[in-house]
Amino acid sequence: MTESEILSLIKKMSLYEKIGQLVCLGGQFFSSDCDTLTGPINNLGIDPKIIPYAGFASNLPLESYRTIQEEKIKNKKIPIMNVCDVIHGYKTMFPIPLSLASSFNMPLIKKCASLWAKEASLCGVSLSFAPMLDLARDPRWGRVMESFGEDPYLGECYAKAYINGMQGNLKAGTVGACVKHFAGYSLPEGGRDYQMSMITERVFNDYYLPPYISGIKAGALMVMSGFNALDFVPTCANQSLIKEYLIKKVKFDGVIISDYNAIHELVNHRVAENDKEACLIAFKNGITVDLMSDCYSNYLEELIKEGKVSEDELDKNVYKVLSLKNKLGIFDSPYRFSLEDEKDLDTKESIEKSYEAAAESMVLLKNDSILPLKKKNRVLFVGPFVKEKGFYGSWSLYKDKNMSSIEKCLKELNYSSYDVIDTPDIFDRSLYPEELFYIQKTASLFDRVVLLIGERQEESGEASSKGNISISSNIVELVKKVYEVNKNTVSVIFGGRPLVLTDIDKESSALLYAFIPGTMGSRALLDILYGKKNPSARLPMSLPYSVGQIPIYYQALPTGRPGYNKIEENKYYSHYIDQPNEPLYSFGCGLSYSNFVYSDLVLSSDKLSKEKPIKVSVKVKNISKIKGKEIILLYIRDHFGSVTRPDKELKGFAKISLSAGEEKEVSFTIQERDLRFSGIDYKKKSEPGKFSIYIEKLEKTFELI
Repeated sequence: MTESEILSLIKKMSLYEKIGQLVCLGGQFFSSDCDTLTGPINNLGIDPKIIPYAGFASNLPLESYRTIQEEKIKNKKIPIMNVCDVIHGYKTMFPIPLSLASSFNMPLIKKCASLWAKEASLCGVSLSFAPMLDLARDPRWGRVMESFGEDPYLGECYAKAYINGMQGNLKAGTVGACVKHFAGYSLPEGGRDYQMSMITERVFNDYYLPPYISGIKAGALMVMSGFNALDFVPTCANQSLIKEYLIKKVKFDGVIISDYNAIHELVNHRVAENDKEACLIAFKNGITVDLMSDCYSNYLEELIKEGKVSEDELDKNVYKVLSLKNKLGIFDSPYRFSLEDEKDLDTKESIEKSYEAAAESMVLLKNDSILPLKKKNRVLFVGPFVKEKGFYGSWSLYKDKNMSSIEKCLKELNYSSYDVIDTPDIFDRSLYPEELFYIQKTASLFDRVVLLIGERQEESGEASSKGNISISSNIVELVKKVYEVNKNTVSVIFGGRPLVLTDIDKESSALLYAFIPGTMGSRALLDILYGKKNPSARLPMSLPYSVGQIPIYYQALPTGRPGYNKIEENKYYSHYIDQPNEPLYSFGCGLSYSNFVYSDLVLSSDKLSKEKPIKVSVKVKNISKIKGKEIILLYIRDHFGSVTRPDKELKGFAKISLSAGEEKEVSFTIQERDLRFSGIDYKKKSEPGKFSIYIEKLEKTFELI
C-alpha cells in the first residue's frame, strides 16, 4: 500500500476500528473458551467488543492465527499482526542471550537470530518482542538471562547483529524487531523486578542508552517501553524519556508499545488516579499501542468525545500501526509466509546452528590441567542435571523434541567408560548421609568426576529476582564431599545469571559455565568436556565474589583512596574488611585448550584527531598443538578528564581461529567518536589528552589532539 492508500483507509475506519488498531491482546483472548464472565477478559477488564478489532495478538499458535486471519479476510477487516516473544529461539532453542553474548561472535549471533526468525515467520509470527537491550549489572535481577551483559559497547554490537539477523530485509523468513525495555529497566532497586531504577544522568547517557540507540539505528520497527519508574517517573508517563528524547531527539517515528499492562500500572505507581487518566497520560506521551490493559480500549473513545484527545492524534498513531503492517507485508499477504501446518517446519539447519552456538557460548573459567577428558578416563557424572532435558530458558514457547539429556548423549557418543548418579531433588533437600557416602565411595573409584550443578532454569527470567544468588548449600555440600575423595573434579554450572561460586571454585579443579544452552546444549557440553570442541567464550558479565559486591562490573571508577595503593597498617582506603574488592571472575574472563601469545602491538600514529583516526594492530599466535579460537579484546583508558573516567572501557573486539603454530595480525580502527563521554557540562564529547590502549598485557599510548 502507498501512503495515500493508508490515509484513505484511515478515513473509512470507524472510531472504534481505529482504537482497536492500538490494542494488543494475548492469544488467550482469541480462543473459543474465552468468555466474558471468567478468564482473561474479566481479569483485565477488557471490553469484549474490542476483540474483533484488535490490531495485534501475542503468541498465537499457527492454527489460531490462520483462523483469525480467515475471519478478517471474510469480513473485509484489517489483518491482525501476530507478535511473539521470540527471545532465543522458536521451535529450536538456542542458548539464552546472555550466553550467546559470551561468544563475542557477531556473525554467529546474526545467523542464529535469522534462523529462529525463520521458524517463527513460517509459524505465523510477524514481529518479535526482542531484542532486550537492557544493560545488566545486577545479577539478582532475573532478566539478566535476556541481556547481553554489562558492557555497552558489546551491547551496541549485539543489538546490530541480532536485529540485522532477525529483521533482515523484511522478506520471507524474517520478523520485525522490537527494542526493549526503553529505558533503564535493568537496574531495579535491590534487584527486584518492576522496582524503580535510580540511574544518574551521566551513567544513563553513557552506558544504558547506547545499546538501545544502536538497535534503533539498525532499523528496529518497534520500541517497547519499560514497566519501571526511572528516577521516580514511570516510563509510560515519562515525557522527557519518551516524547522528548525518543520521539523528538532520536526521531524514532515507529510504533511504541507499552509493556504488559504497564499503562494500567500507572495507577499502581500512583501517578494516575484511574485507568482513564492513565490512558490520557500514556497516549499524550506517545505510547502508540496498549499491550494487555483495558485503558485504550475502554477510555480512548470517551477522551476523544470530551476533547481531551483529538481524532487527528488518534489517526497519526493508527497510521504508524498500519504502516508497520504494510512494511511487514501483511496487507499483501495476510498469512505472510506461514506454513499450512507447523509439522512441515524443517528445523535441521537451526539444530546444527544451535549446536555451534552452544559450543561457542560455554565459558571455561578454570582448568588445572584436567580438561579435556580423555577417552581412556573413567568418568563419573553427578548432579541434578544428569537426566535433565529442560535446557530451554524461561522464554521457550515449545518443548523441543530434539533436546536430549546429558545421560542420553553419553550413551550415543561413546566417549569413555562412565557412570551417572542423578540427584534431581538436591535443590529441595540435603542428601542423606548414606547417599553422600555412596557418592563419595563411587567418586573415589573414577579418574574424573563431572558435577552438573547450578540453578534450575525457572529460577531466572522475568519475575525471578533473587536476594541470594549463591549456589544452594545442598549442592556446595555435594561438591565438597566429592572433592574430598577426588581432586580431579570438574564443576559445570547451569543457570541464567552470574552466580556466586566462591565455595564451588575452591572445591573444583576445573570450572565451566554452561548457562542455559538450548536444544543442543547436552551434546555441545560433552564435546567440549572431551575436547572435540575447544572452548572460546568469555564472560559478558562478572561473577561476584559475594552478593555484597553487587552491582559489580569491570568499568568501575577510580577513587581518591584506591585499594591498589593500600598500606597494610592503614585501613582507610576503599575496600571490604571481609573479602576482596574484585569479582571472582571478571568480564572478559575465559580460557581455551589452546595457548595464545600476543606481540607487536602497533599504533599507526601516536596522535589522533577527528580527521585522522589511528589503526591499531597486534599479532596473536597459537603456541599450542590444538586449533582454537581466540577473542581479542581492545580496551582504552582515558588518563584525565573533566569528570572521573573508568580504568578501562571496551572499544573493540575480534574473534579469530588459529591452527596449531599459526600467527595472525588483527587490526582495529580507533576514531575520535570512540573517546566521547558526558563531560562536566553533560554534553557528549571527547576531550584532548593522553589515552592508553590495552590488549591483553600489552599497552600503547596516544594523544587526542
